[in-house]
Order: sequence, then structure tokens, then C-alpha cells
Amino acid sequence: MELSDIKALGNGAHSMLRGTVPGRILYIDGDCLAYSCGGGEDSSPASARYNANQVIRNLLTASGAETYKILLTGSGGHKGHRYAVARTKPYQGQRVSGTKPPQWWYLRQLLETGALGEFLLDFDREADDRFGQFGWTDPENTVICTADKDMRMIPGHHLGWRDLSMFYLPPDTYSKVFNDKQYGWKWFWLQMLHGDTADNIPGLPLAYGKKCGEVTAGKLLRGTQSNEDAVEVVRQAYESCYGDSWAVNLSEQACLLWMRSSSDACWEEAIRPGGPLKLLWEAESDAMRQAFRELSGRVQLAKDINDLAAKAIAAGSVEG
Repeated sequence: MELSDIKALGNGAHSMLRGTVPGRILYIDGDCLAYSCGGGEDSSPASARYNANQVIRNLLTASGAETYKILLTGSGGHKGHRYAVARTKPYQGQRVSGTKPPQWWYLRQLLETGALGEFLLDFDREADDRFGQFGWTDPENTVICTADKDMRMIPGHHLGWRDLSMFYLPPDTYSKVFNDKQYGWKWFWLQMLHGDTADNIPGLPLAYGKKCGEVTAGKLLRGTQSNEDAVEVVRQAYESCYGDSWAVNLSEQACLLWMRSSSDACWEEAIRPGGPLKLLWEAESDAMRQAFRELSGRVQLAKDINDLAAKAIAAGSVEG
């Protein structure tokens, strides 16, 4: 959200007033906030802070929320063990340390000290997973505000980052389209097919011999009305690509893409018998158990390496 957007909202804010709803909480993507208010070449720390406060105020007013929390992913965390789970492509491996807005670091520091309001900083998960936790736990009182498309699978109130339009996605909604964007469970299944280039998640590279981009994914899921329909389409597509190893590849992508609903953000939530792949546990239990064992091994290996590194660092500190 640029300063021009803020001024425009200020001029017409009366049209977006929704009134405060007791108990409603607005959850703001802190990374989006820092990037959008980080300013241009002539920006100053003071202007960046002013812009961020104005954005927060406008979002709070437009959402009708009583309070707000800013969600942040801590630097150096394992992001819910996604780095360990990913084998087909390195998770977020395409990202490089590019140019950030001039005041990005200043705003990030403010956010992590609470200077811009109450915040949650996580190192054992992504901020995205916090959106999932709050949305799945209490959708009626949750407002999700982010420019990130990943949260479209999460129930709750969705507040547009730029236009401040808002709609409610009820729990267990398979498909809902708002502002020409797909929401609900179907969004998860579409991502399982076409992936997420922003996070270097490939999804399914080929479906029946053809590249599986957004168009192909949409065609494959056209006509599906439920998770039961979608999971079978996706399973068959993965089998067409990977043969006997379809289950582990499908499970890998699910663990990367799923916005976790539990407070502890367990990495395996997506492939547990009660998760989004639960129907496959009933129909393909042997293949799913083998996939679970393989992914568990990857995560355990990463944990063991981290433990050894921590011990080595500790030993070096003592010796020094």
C-alpha cells in the first residue's frame, strides 16, 4: 500500500466504516507491512513509520476489528521444517538477497520491538501458519490481511490489502470466488497441481505428459465439488507423473503448501490421517505410511544436524 493509496483511503474512509465488532481480531502480515511502507529513495525513517501507522489504522477501521496483531516470521527459523521436507526443489531456494525498500530494516526492527503494536514472532513456523491457526480455530472473529495468496485456503474474514474489500469464507467451504480469485479448499488442491513459484514449490511438474501450470490445473479440477472429488483427481495426476512414488511426492507438496491449523504447527499435519489427505489414508494406507516414514526421516535428520551444530557452537563458546 503506497502513500497515494493511504491518502485515497483517507478521503473516502467513511464508505468503508463497518463498526467495531466485539471480539474480532485483525491479523496483519508484518512482512507485507514492512515492504509496502518501506518507501522509495527519498524516504525517511519518520515517513516510513508514519505510513505504517496510517496503514494499520485504515486496516483496523475497515476490518471492524476490536484489536490487531502483527504476524512475523523470525529470521533463521526452519519455517515449520519446510526446508527439511522439500526434496524436489529447495524450499524458497530461488530467493536471493535482493534490494529491499530503503526503510524496510528500520520498520522490521520497529515491528519486532512492538513499537507498532502487539506482534507474534515465530521461529518454529511461518507467519502464514499463524493465520491458519487463528482462521481454523475461530473464523468468525478472525480477519486475515495479507497480499500473500497462500492464505486463500483459510476460513475467516479476508480483508483486501489494497482495496480493503472484505468477505467471509466459512469453514469447510470447497470453492468460493471473490474479486476473481479462488478461495476455499479448492485453492489448496489447485496449488497441489500448479505449485507456488514464490516459494519454489513445484506442485506437479507434469500431468498426463503435459506441463501442469495454472491452466492445466484449472481444467483438471473443473467440475469438482468437494474434497472427495479433488483428492482423487490430484492422486491420479501424481500417479501419472511419478508412478509408484506418487505418495511421497504428493505428501511432500502437501506439507509445504498446507497452512497449519494447530497451535504447535506440526509439520506432518497435512498428511496425518485427520488432515487434508485423510481420504488417502483410508484408500491408500500402505503408500501413505511409507511416505510418512520417508518425510519423517528427512525432518529427523535435519533436527539431528541442528542439534550437533548447536552442541559444537556451545562447546566452542565454552573453550573460548
